[in-house]
Amino acid sequence: MAIQVTFGTETQNNSYEAAAGNYLKPWNIYEVKMTKFAYDTVTGKDGTVYEGLSMEFESEDNKKFDTFVYGVNKQEDLERRIYNDREMPSQFEVLRLTINHVLGAFNVNYVEKINKAVAGKQVTIRQYIELAAKAAANCLNKTCYIKIIGNNSNYSSMPRIATVWNNGEEAVISNNFISTDKSKLSFSNYELRKAKEMQERKPQTVETTANTDNMFIPNAVSNSDDDLFGGSSDNGFPF
Repeated sequence: MAIQVTFGTETQNNSYEAAAGNYLKPWNIYEVKMTKFAYDTVTGKDGTVYEGLSMEFESEDNKKFDTFVYGVNKQEDLERRIYNDREMPSQFEVLRLTINHVLGAFNVNYVEKINKAVAGKQVTIRQYIELAAKAAANCLNKTCYIKIIGNNSNYSSMPRIATVWNNGEEAVISNNFISTDKSKLSFSNYELRKAKEMQERKPQTVETTANTDNMFIPNAVSNSDDDLFGGSSDNGFPF
């Protein structure tokens, strides 16, 4: 017996193809609004669930850029790696400086309050990111500027922002990704050379994808939400 179906009247637009070029292209500085700053997870090919920070930005003409700062469940993610006798920032340092950089672009007081709230406490990555997201809620849909580079496949990517200048010293922000002042964003000589190299390659058929660059974060020792937020839902934040 044949199955019958009933078609309703279409209420969406009359386009029958995907919108082209819906992502911001690499190697440019854009005026955007941050539309997402939140804890999120992704699942790897082997089924492993990774937690991290998900951020999205959108331009006035509705083009997007999104990036995910990964987390992995390994203790060594708290430790620095050595490359050519130089210390690289730990995966935790990359996460912390990314959060500080993004929120600090809007209001440095948010960073100071978050650092004070977690000082001396053992918190999970989820607790840390969700605390930062409380501050970031005040930054959503506000105008800012971001610098987008291309990764090795020339897909739009967030530049690496953290550096250890001398072994044993504190990791610092060495490359601006976001600012409310466009004059604070510029491409380094290395980035300009990389952009030229990519432009001379055969063009990619896909303009960009969500950034899944190798920016990892660790899990911290689990603790209760009450410990993090001072025993109540009132954490002393003005938001």
